[in-house]
Amino acid sequence: MFDVGGCGASTCRAIWRGRLADGSIDSSVAVAGGLAFVGDLGGRLSVFSLDGCGASICDPLWTAEAPLPHEQMNSTPAVGGAFVFVQTTISTPQDDTGRMLVYPAAGCGQASCEPAWIAELGGPAGKTSAPVIAGDEVFAGSSRRFGGPNRRDHLFSFPLRGCGQATCAPTRSFDVGPDGIETAPAVAGHMLFASTNASPDPGTTVGVVAAFDLSTCGAGRCTAAWVGINFTEGFLSSPAVAGNVVFVGKGPASGIDIDAGVFAFDARGCGHALCPSLALVVPSPDAFYLGAPLAIARDRIAFVSNDNAAGRSTVSVLALPQK
Repeated sequence: MFDVGGCGASTCRAIWRGRLADGSIDSSVAVAGGLAFVGDLGGRLSVFSLDGCGASICDPLWTAEAPLPHEQMNSTPAVGGAFVFVQTTISTPQDDTGRMLVYPAAGCGQASCEPAWIAELGGPAGKTSAPVIAGDEVFAGSSRRFGGPNRRDHLFSFPLRGCGQATCAPTRSFDVGPDGIETAPAVAGHMLFASTNASPDPGTTVGVVAAFDLSTCGAGRCTAAWVGINFTEGFLSSPAVAGNVVFVGKGPASGIDIDAGVFAFDARGCGHALCPSLALVVPSPDAFYLGAPLAIARDRIAFVSNDNAAGRSTVSVLALPQK
């Protein structure tokens, strides 16, 4: 934990550090209600007070262990509706699949808590997966399942407060193709966006931004209202929405050169099933993009890529389109 105001020097020490039971590789920290939530590869959710513990190293206020052997908590948690949601990967020599585990955000009054409810997701958590909360729903996706039945349904919505049972079925699913999604979806207004490899042309493998209209899609399986093409690596980027524009990172960006960039699509669609991008900005002609989430604030969008020539990561800050 660092002071957001800095420390008056070019390099700052942490105010305190939290003790984890295992590495937190693909899980970022979620912050809500004065608490910090983070999962680890050993299958433990650890919850810390943002105020620390009065020492330089702090133990969690409470933890939660994934119920199954080989179950890793390798997604960023989401907090809402008095619950914390975290996706998992269950990896064995025979199968790779995953679930969403749901716990009371305030804990259970014990040092270790059991799930309030569980949802099967049909595949493991992707590299930058995270549940997304919108209204009274929580959305969660998964990537391709290996070793078991793999379906086209890899993105689901569930009631935010569960179903009153230990295991909940989704209220609706979204067809993102058999490869699923590696990222977190995004919700803006009545539209749900997901980056996927579900090309509208079965003969090609290209990344797309799939847009689903939540206002017209009822219970059951939903199909995309439109998709925007972003070539082969766009499925690594979680969509980010600002105003009427949805952005997705890409690298290689051109499909030919070794470059990285950001695509912009009209979030309202284009009146057709297949929509071209509004723009492609390439801040570096010699970089590679590995899926770091796009960050939007103060009319700017931050994009992280690896500079192949300099051998380091770079942050590019782009101006958002003027309204």
